[in-house]
Amino acid sequence: MVSLKDIGIKDEYRSDTDDIVEDFFIPCLANCTEYHRCTEMISSKALIETATRLDNITDGSTIMRIVVGHRLSVKDMNVLVSLFADGAGPVKGSKVEIIQRIKNAVRQGSIQVRIAMPNAEHVMASISERIGIFKDADGSMVAFTGTFKGAVANPTKGFEAIDVFTSWNDMARVERKMAHFEQIWQNKAKYLELYDFAQAEKMSLLKYSADWLMKC
Repeated sequence: MVSLKDIGIKDEYRSDTDDIVEDFFIPCLANCTEYHRCTEMISSKALIETATRLDNITDGSTIMRIVVGHRLSVKDMNVLVSLFADGAGPVKGSKVEIIQRIKNAVRQGSIQVRIAMPNAEHVMASISERIGIFKDADGSMVAFTGTFKGAVANPTKGFEAIDVFTSWNDMARVERKMAHFEQIWQNKAKYLELYDFAQAEKMSLLKYSADWLMKC
């Protein structure tokens, strides 16, 4: 791993001028010891493809903490339950080895996913805050906000943009983003309740999103 300072990070990435995955996400994730993410939905495909490409995702070198909303696509729901739920059945399919490595990382605690549920009537049905923070072994941090799916090897691209802040140029803002994430992760944010993925699945809190209607 190299220092995040040595990657050459810009303060903004846009999908019309940058490859956000290759130019920003992969270099930061490959060289961080911590990755904290809050987003509306999690892509099982992106998780599996990233873990296939980067050994540090499953070998315990990098701790990943991810907060997502409780509405998931049908495909993501089925895969994520098999990865994160207690007592999930045996691994099947063409990616048995990498899926088993992810399951081992989940069991060891280096990959953690929590579900954010709204707990007030005037809050919309799913969390929509999108922040991410990378931290390396030297303590340097990179935070980003904005729309970004993080899909690896995806031939179809949406129009996305993120703003990026570094601890060596804007420590106050990075610390504020980290504090916002910790507030959510520690279940101290107003209007939200946090559940471990396995707990949310056991309590039947996970719901299918309506995206399948768009494909009918």
